[in-house]
Amino acid sequence: MAQQRLTFKEYRNLDLVIFAILTVVFELLIVFAANKWFPNHEYTVSIIPLILAIVTMRWNGYSVIHALIGGIAYAVASHLVILGKINFQAVAVYALGNCFCLFSLLLFKFVGKEKICKSVWWSILYTVLVFLLIHVGHALISCIFHQPINIIVNFLVNDSISLLFAIVLVLILKRLDGVFEDQKAYLFRIQKEEKAE
Repeated sequence: MAQQRLTFKEYRNLDLVIFAILTVVFELLIVFAANKWFPNHEYTVSIIPLILAIVTMRWNGYSVIHALIGGIAYAVASHLVILGKINFQAVAVYALGNCFCLFSLLLFKFVGKEKICKSVWWSILYTVLVFLLIHVGHALISCIFHQPINIIVNFLVNDSISLLFAIVLVLILKRLDGVFEDQKAYLFRIQKEEKAE
């Protein structure tokens, strides 16, 4: 019996759903664990910079889905735990601010995904760029709600552990074939290798 393969669209949609589930589950776990074990902590940890760096690399602008749901999950969970109610302003700040990661697509255009994937330094620079764009987005959306622009410093300092976490994981995951790579290019490469065998 012939093995039925997924179409490219089915593969992409499945991949995006898996990353979406991982985003929500890990954001909720991190928020609840941090508030249980470190209730008076100033620093935050989020999987969002890592997820957005990977999904943007794999699927370009489709990462907007994960930017939005990740921001919503984080804001809703953290405000429910701390304040006991949902703060819709915070939801807007985190969800819309995360979408600024899409500006990292410009780096793909000028440097190229392949170079970013293969080079350790470009991988680190790309991950840092995604992190900074997210927090610039948070700060700019906060300004719409009349928060001071220097709030960006608070975002960057309080979330610095997330950047370190993202860099380390990107450097580990880029060693695994196809994880930190444009998926269309990856599938073409795999298909080419299969034909060569």
